[in-house]
Amino acid sequence: MHTTCNSEELFDDFEVETTEAGRFRTSFHVPRVYFPYVIGQKGNTRRRLENETKTQIRVPRMGQDGDIIYSVFCGSSLSTAQHVLSLWMDNTAFKY
Repeated sequence: MHTTCNSEELFDDFEVETTEAGRFRTSFHVPRVYFPYVIGQKGNTRRRLENETKTQIRVPRMGQDGDIIYSVFCGSSLSTAQHVLSLWMDNTAFKY
């Protein structure tokens, strides 16, 4: 299912690339210590974030460094995902 999207949206806060498949992709640096919290128990947190923001989220495997990568068809979903994960990280850091 594809949604109509204005592909000419501007992303002032982060770099966005367009893949060959026509998706938008960006990465977001999250310290490795937070990866388990982003993934959640049995992947539930990651799936919830994906559903809420209409994105595909890739987290590096256990023990690896790297950025979390978002992939979407609509640029506005990318902005939403970036914002939601930023807020989520702030709240998680505050708790721990």
